[in-house]
Amino acid sequence: MRQEHIIKILQEPVDIPDIVQERAQEAFAAIHQETQRQNRPEVPAGRRKSKKRLWLAAAAAAALVGTVSVGAAVYQRWWSKGLEETFHVSEEQMQEMDGNGTSSAINQAVTDQGVTITAVQSIVDNYYAHLAFKVEGFDLPEGAEPAMEKIEVTVDGEDKINWSGGFYNGIVRGTDGKNVYGNGNPLAYTEDGRLIEKYIQEDGSLEFNLILNHYKLEKGFLLDKPIHVKFSNLGIYEKKTDFTPITEGVWEFEWTLQGSDKMRECKMDIPLGESGAILKEVEISPISMRAVTEIPDGKYLIYGSAEKGVRPPCLNGVIMKDGTVYVDLYPGMGGSEGMPEGSGQHIVECALDRILDVNQVESLLFTKEKEFDLTDVSQDVQENFTESSLEERFYVVPLES
Repeated sequence: MRQEHIIKILQEPVDIPDIVQERAQEAFAAIHQETQRQNRPEVPAGRRKSKKRLWLAAAAAAALVGTVSVGAAVYQRWWSKGLEETFHVSEEQMQEMDGNGTSSAINQAVTDQGVTITAVQSIVDNYYAHLAFKVEGFDLPEGAEPAMEKIEVTVDGEDKINWSGGFYNGIVRGTDGKNVYGNGNPLAYTEDGRLIEKYIQEDGSLEFNLILNHYKLEKGFLLDKPIHVKFSNLGIYEKKTDFTPITEGVWEFEWTLQGSDKMRECKMDIPLGESGAILKEVEISPISMRAVTEIPDGKYLIYGSAEKGVRPPCLNGVIMKDGTVYVDLYPGMGGSEGMPEGSGQHIVECALDRILDVNQVESLLFTKEKEFDLTDVSQDVQENFTESSLEERFYVVPLES
């Protein structure tokens, strides 16, 4: 970025959300209290914060109040590298999500056996939560894949929580759907053809990410609920599945999940082509989508009900107002499908692998119904590499403005 452009950005004023004003006041109050503590001789020197840290805190707080000239840059400090790169999030989106409470800083650290794990950040909506943890003090052998031996998660005391997690390896899906490194560079391989994964960040730390939802997909279940996360034993995977312990310890965290229940909700009655399915309801947040369709009785089968059958139309992607097309938006958690018995409904609910501006979504993409065979594991893989137009692959459903 050219220097003139950077200066122009830094000089632009920005409106400060109420929540940021509150954080700034809290920061100033904390600075004042810390200064008072440092002036008391009975406080052990080893527990005092340095003058440099106090100055940095004051500068950060000052940058958050009034009409500032730092643009959205102050918001980047709240985001983990893994979530920022996975979601392809812009600074403007960071600012918006921090301001409306979808994204929250946690900053809770636990140390055991010389390894410190810090709960860094959460991103939460009505259906999903993304959590980022920083791992420091763990020496990962060169070329090895880090692993947690055991993970336990409860929300509001309930352990029936679906979760998917793993260490961030620096690889994300690019805008074209192909894997790239988080900085946009193409993937690299060793001389023997092994993919180079970038688990270790510039400061030597690792990042562990979790995606959560309620097993009944209950709307709003995660919001404002106490969460407990427990990690046991750090190690590596050998042969991708065999866990080898390196550091045996326990790291437990408890806090209250904060997020936003704001979603773009559309009620409709739109037929999906000649499928016989009728789209009835859609919900879209920056991090998830949900669609409800009515389907003809007995025409379709879904995964889990049979090994072979016809798959109903399924929400798969979006077209933005600027013409950008996103398909196969599911991250590691994948999509969740359900058909409540006797309801005649097919419900699809999924986390996304990028942040969406919900007001810029122009159309939805539903995969056309087709036969599936769960005994043929290559089927879906082959389909992903078939060149075809959007109209051939999807029903395109425009949304009302």
